[in-house]
Amino acid sequence: MAGRSNDRRTVQVLISNYEIAAKSLGPRANGDVLQIPDIMDVTMPPRRSLTYHDNGGYDLTVRVPAGGHLVTRYRITDKDNYVEVDRAHQSGPVVHLRAEVRPRRSSASKW
Repeated sequence: MAGRSNDRRTVQVLISNYEIAAKSLGPRANGDVLQIPDIMDVTMPPRRSLTYHDNGGYDLTVRVPAGGHLVTRYRITDKDNYVEVDRAHQSGPVVHLRAEVRPRRSSASKW
């Protein structure tokens, strides 16, 4: 996801590497109906099977006006709250960023 400020001087890009836990993929062992005894049965949407590949990071190129640009990267995790990772100057017409980002796996739920 990306956005640009009203004055067009700042571009912000959000990169996420989210991965569903393997035990939460594919058909449910007990089918797609959640039974709440004496109250109701809820039909859940079927779960999909996914295969992850090349899921170790990003290689991003952003076209920008020619000139110098300050590039600052931040990290948000369950332990890091908008922590600055690095800061560098790059000159346009493109800004190129590449980094490894381990997948953040979901916690598996029963449903």
